[in-house]
Amino acid sequence: MTQRRTTAFKKLLATFKGVPKGGERVYWQAALSFFGYRYLAMRVETVVRQRLGTQRPEVVWQDATHRQRLQTALQEELGFYLEPQLWPEQFLAAMHHLHGHDLSMRLTGALQQAMDQIAASTTPTSRPTFVHLFDGVDLDSLQFGGTAEQRIENVSRLFLRVYQLPVDDWGAVYEDLLQCAAAQVRLPAGSFYTPRSVSTLQAGLVDQGQAVTAVYDPTMGTGSSLILAGQRLEVTAYYGQELMPRTASLGQLNLLVHGVSYRDGQVAVGDVLTADQLAGRKFAAIVATPPVAAHWDPHYLANDPRFTAYEQFAPKSKADWAFVEHMLAHLTDQGCLAVVLPVGSLFRQEAEGVIRQQIVERDNLLDAVISLPAKIAQLAASAVVVFRRGRTTRDVWLLDATGFGTKQDGKPDLAATAVTAILDRYHQRQEEPHLAHLATLAELRKNAFDLSVARYVAPANRQPAVDVPATLREIQATKRELAQLDDEYNRLLAQLVQSQDAATPETLAMLREMGKHDQT
Repeated sequence: MTQRRTTAFKKLLATFKGVPKGGERVYWQAALSFFGYRYLAMRVETVVRQRLGTQRPEVVWQDATHRQRLQTALQEELGFYLEPQLWPEQFLAAMHHLHGHDLSMRLTGALQQAMDQIAASTTPTSRPTFVHLFDGVDLDSLQFGGTAEQRIENVSRLFLRVYQLPVDDWGAVYEDLLQCAAAQVRLPAGSFYTPRSVSTLQAGLVDQGQAVTAVYDPTMGTGSSLILAGQRLEVTAYYGQELMPRTASLGQLNLLVHGVSYRDGQVAVGDVLTADQLAGRKFAAIVATPPVAAHWDPHYLANDPRFTAYEQFAPKSKADWAFVEHMLAHLTDQGCLAVVLPVGSLFRQEAEGVIRQQIVERDNLLDAVISLPAKIAQLAASAVVVFRRGRTTRDVWLLDATGFGTKQDGKPDLAATAVTAILDRYHQRQEEPHLAHLATLAELRKNAFDLSVARYVAPANRQPAVDVPATLREIQATKRELAQLDDEYNRLLAQLVQSQDAATPETLAMLREMGKHDQT
């Protein structure tokens, strides 16, 4: 982040001081949406000025014929239109003579009108992209203030801070905003934002050197992993689904801000397990960071082929493998999937163990498991798990990358060099002492398809493996022996006390000191 951008971000973050508890998400939803609106207005202005040359847009727009032509051209190219008086530069210039409450009231009104017009000016083709884009922004939310005057003042102040953010790369600034929002709001792991380094790693893992036209993320959050994978693979279409409507809107804005046309980016809303909006579609590249230990009810999906392909359903309180099953059902014959999973899902037995066994032993879909540095993806322990169809070998490559981490702004992260090192090792699939292991199917079977990297890769400083059952038996035997010695000890003491020779003051004092005789 440049110094200029850093300074502007500090001013923006200062706007959040004094925000009531729970209000941070409302502020960030608005801030991100304001930035998205600013980008869309810029795109409209660019198209209009290219067509009009030196003519003033606000003047030409007054002519009904010219206005209709411009509206049609904008709808065709961008999917919507926005009249010049609702461009930020235009309405701020028109308000230059206003101050205080009058300025805030006019500015807030113009913002609402602009967002409404973007949603209302779509075509049947572009409507799914824009109609709900700003539904998550409530400028009249009580989180902005207890009175109408307070709300207007706070909204206008927030917009002006967003408007003042310097932009040399729209996508990069939006990503910085998302990262700040994720850190400040403290949302659950995987529900909002996946760290850029992890998304970059996922993108590299699904890049198998083949031509890919579309990428898919069924739990896309705000879309960062989807975008990075698409950019690396140079796809022409992006598909995602997100449970939370407001988060889905921010993900759609993320695609737009990164230059993805409304024709090329499709974001569905809903629970991907119970309402698969892309049923029947197959993808050669899938990336995801599903919500951890999500609850689901497989009772209503008893006949769904995504899940009936396996002997047991994932636990109701831990849907991690249900998400994997969903993604595998959407994978093409030569497709690749990179998903972030909590380490617990890799070794828990019962239903999850059965599912892992079938995926590995019967279907031969597991390609690699890469453990990540602790807390890097808002999880105490996580791993990127790679699945691939069309595999010709049955081994699984496991890498302990827990030591590859670094600190970025005080938070766990992976440096770009570490991501490159992991990807290089993944493609080489070599054995490395205390770092990487190529596990055979026999090994995996012997370990009950426990896929945790620690089971197969021992760190250099790890103590020799402990035989837990044998150690417990030894402890029990030692306790029995100690009990026998204690009984013998007490018997000898009793004999000593009863002896006439023990009745001297010195011996009695010694017995009291030993804590075995308290008589005087």
